[in-house]
Amino acid sequence: MRVQQKMAQRRTRTTTGKSKNGDCYLLSGLLRCGCCGKPMYGTRKTRTKNGKTYVYVKYVCSGYQTSGTAVCGYCTVDQQEILDFIVAKLRQAILGGGHRDELRTRVRQELEARQTATPDRLAGMRRRLAEMDREIQTVTQRLLRVPDEAVDLLGVELAKLKRERDRQEAELDSLTADQPTDLDAATDAISERLWSLAAEFDTAEPARLREVIRQMVTRIELFFDKKQKRTRVERPFSNGTIDLRPDLVCPDLSVAGTGFEPATSRL
Repeated sequence: MRVQQKMAQRRTRTTTGKSKNGDCYLLSGLLRCGCCGKPMYGTRKTRTKNGKTYVYVKYVCSGYQTSGTAVCGYCTVDQQEILDFIVAKLRQAILGGGHRDELRTRVRQELEARQTATPDRLAGMRRRLAEMDREIQTVTQRLLRVPDEAVDLLGVELAKLKRERDRQEAELDSLTADQPTDLDAATDAISERLWSLAAEFDTAEPARLREVIRQMVTRIELFFDKKQKRTRVERPFSNGTIDLRPDLVCPDLSVAGTGFEPATSRL
């Protein structure tokens, strides 16, 4: 079966509601709202047209769902559009120019860099973690005292600080973990795993695609703009970050949202 046909079938299954929930919510457990730090939950909305029922999968900030605007805005994103975007970014980050030798070189360089971490570098990273803990505490205290109109801005700042702190800690853990003694074997194994996973992006069934993404990603954080439209406030997707698993030996991804704004289905 051609790749294009396979992709078209997968898109139909994930937007018509014929799949089980496990296949339907491909990004559940990974998405976080960058505006408040809360998880984003999957939801389905239906529309009937010409006797056919269509199901649209979206993710909504759980902070808004549970506590309303006191915690966050109505931050929502369409699954298929953000999924296409994330897969494209992962493919670009991992496959690069599409050559196995290039991927193998990048993996080897990262493994070598991890083995040459000096005590001074590790001590500096630990000091930075302590500083960030103090910064997070300060921002949290400020958040409790600021007026409502400033809550969103401080909430975004706090979420970014926490995410950067987690990233720094994960990097420190990877540098202090036991490193492979046979760099050639480790490079070959990691390169082959990355190449094989990325090759499944276009052809995997929904359940398998969900598993592949989880083998590569630990967290996806999405940020949303705040736009006043007459009497209502809209929160379109702006940009985000993708955290890869440390054992993949690839850098974190910075996902620019320029020119990408998921369309909201009119039901």
